[in-house]
Amino acid sequence: MYYLHRVIQDPDTLREAMTTMHQLRSDGKIGAIGLSEVNAETIKLAHELLLKLSDGEFGLSAVQTEYSLMSRDIENNGVLDTCNNLGISVVAYSPVSRGLLGGKLQDLSTLSENDSRRYLPRFMGSNLKANNAIVDGLRTFAKSNAITPAQISLAWIMNNEAKIIPIPGTRTPQFLDENIQAADITLTPEQISSINDILSSYETAGTRYPEEFMKAYGMIK
Repeated sequence: MYYLHRVIQDPDTLREAMTTMHQLRSDGKIGAIGLSEVNAETIKLAHELLLKLSDGEFGLSAVQTEYSLMSRDIENNGVLDTCNNLGISVVAYSPVSRGLLGGKLQDLSTLSENDSRRYLPRFMGSNLKANNAIVDGLRTFAKSNAITPAQISLAWIMNNEAKIIPIPGTRTPQFLDENIQAADITLTPEQISSINDILSSYETAGTRYPEEFMKAYGMIK
């Protein structure tokens, strides 16, 4: 899988990029083509371009996007529906919301000076405090089910009818084991409903990235 991680929202630029990606796959240098953090219109256009260039042999294989209990934009902005309709896999990065849903991040003092989370609105000031209230609600549910908030986050994605693939990252063996164990957790419809009820009581504070960055790459208008 070869991802184009950011795409300028311009049809001519996208056509040039997809022509290059098509050539790379046709030459056997890559096995599949994916995009990251693109809107529904770009997904459709890129997929159509690849199908046309390959005479229907292949289109997009995957779209990578941030998706978690705290980042559910793709459910309402057309990205998830578009991928499902076109048979494109959805790969969820930051499924534990950059560690926030792990329940360990109470303030930024524990982060290194060059940690990117220091500059993300969701982790700044009162936003972090508000978002930790969501984690506290999930922690109570997790404890009653003998699992962790991070495992809830991953299991919730993997039990999603849309068949989304989470790709959690970690630097510690402890959290790696915790993430692996989440693959064995099956949530009942009642448990999923309870999780969604918890989430409906809160609103995630702060955007995923600075607004100007999201506008530049077509994540928001």
